[in-house]
Formats: sequence, C-alpha cells, structure tokens
Amino acid sequence: MPLFDFLTDDDGNILTTDVSDSIRSFITAILAVLKDSAFDDEFILLILKRLESLGYNITVNDNEVWLIAFSVSEVVSHIKNICNISTIPKELNHIVIERAVGNVLYNVKSTGQSDNLPIDLETAVKSVQTGDTNVTFAIGEGSMTDEQRFDAIVSFLLNTGEGELICFRKIKW
Repeated sequence: MPLFDFLTDDDGNILTTDVSDSIRSFITAILAVLKDSAFDDEFILLILKRLESLGYNITVNDNEVWLIAFSVSEVVSHIKNICNISTIPKELNHIVIERAVGNVLYNVKSTGQSDNLPIDLETAVKSVQTGDTNVTFAIGEGSMTDEQRFDAIVSFLLNTGEGELICFRKIKW
C-alpha cells in the first residue's frame, strides 16, 4: 500500500492526499535534521515518492529519518562544491532528488541490509535516455542478475545530471 497518493492540478502543482500524521511527522523530522530552509515538505515528499516508485518500502523510524537527511545533505554538499555555489537553484532539485534516492539505495545495500531490500527489480524501466547518455536494463532477458540490475539503477541515479551541473558551475578565484 503506498504511503500517499499524488494528484496534480491543471498548473502541475502537486496536491497530496491521504498523507497520515505519522508521514507528516516523518517529513518534519527529516527537515529538522536537514536544517536547510531551501527544502520543504513537497521536496521531501518527492524523494519519498521516488523511493516508493522504485519499490522501496519506507519504514517510518529514526534510522530512515537520518538516512534520508544524510543522503540529501551529502548530495547538496557535493553539488555545491562541484558548482562552487552557496545555494542549490530550483532547476537542480530534480538532480538532488535522483542522487539522494541513489545515495539511500547505495547506503542500504552497502550496510548489508540488501537481503531485506524490498525493491522489485522487475518493475524497473528497460531503457533510460538523457541527452547523449543511454542506460538499458536487460529486464527479463536473462543477461543481468538482480544485483547487477540494482547496481545499474543505483549508478544511474547517483550520476544523474552531471552535464546539467556544468551549466551552473561558477569560476572559483
């Protein structure tokens, strides 16, 4: 059962329904750990929804709060350092979301929790193309193991938007 459902209005604004009080307090806890006013409830909801879209079962506990907040913080710090900027422009939020999700999945696997990783790799997309980068997951073709497909998804997420970051890079004197 999904944690929440997303609806959008005619302008593309996200309208969230059926978000329980526990999810709202979970989001508030993540924002409190982040201590970054650039991010709001909607941003965290997008991260949670992206994790959920990949089949990740989010458990509402302190470990998840810390893991998600740490992942977002790490990605934000990396992008700020790469681009030599002090704040993340809204245009890069989708990159932060994808990379934070990749970071969460990578950390879950690398800490040995992958045996219980509730990701349905069969639901992953077969081909993703962004600009001149093309990633294909050979689902159902038997050429990759579940772990290889998982690693390919995580690698894609962790490296999302590398070319876009160049557009926001500033010279450091």
